[in-house]
Amino acid sequence: MIDLIQAIGDNLKSQNMMISTAESLSGGLLSSKFCEIPGSSEWFAGGMVCYQNEIKEMLGVEKSFIETHGVVNCKTAYALAKNIALKFNTEIGVSLTGIAGPSTDLKNTPIGTVHIGFYSEKDSECRKFSFDGTRNQIREKSVKEAINMILSKIK
Repeated sequence: MIDLIQAIGDNLKSQNMMISTAESLSGGLLSSKFCEIPGSSEWFAGGMVCYQNEIKEMLGVEKSFIETHGVVNCKTAYALAKNIALKFNTEIGVSLTGIAGPSTDLKNTPIGTVHIGFYSEKDSECRKFSFDGTRNQIREKSVKEAINMILSKIK
């Protein structure tokens, strides 16, 4: 995975672009992976762990939407990705929201359901995944898919 992250860094650096993250279920794991690369501050601005709903609201997800639809959906993932990019003044924002377990949320979203959001002015997308495994395996798989998504979008 380190090679893929290095490729993200090299691509962003060559395009003079920065990326930021808004992480819920991954709890900062993607940001941590980025920081393993020496010199990542040249292309990674930083991230927010938005584990609680109040923090998601600070990033532009409306409380009424959360109350009605929960936070594990594409609208939430898109809002987090877009608004982290705007707040951190980066060209790209990426978000991860989902249920890693061992229990589900109030909406009974199946464990392993993950939404990954990508935002840039040129391209935005949300992808939904269903992963199996332990809590940490689901988190690792989510981060790996986010890395693959980022790389496919910036090449």
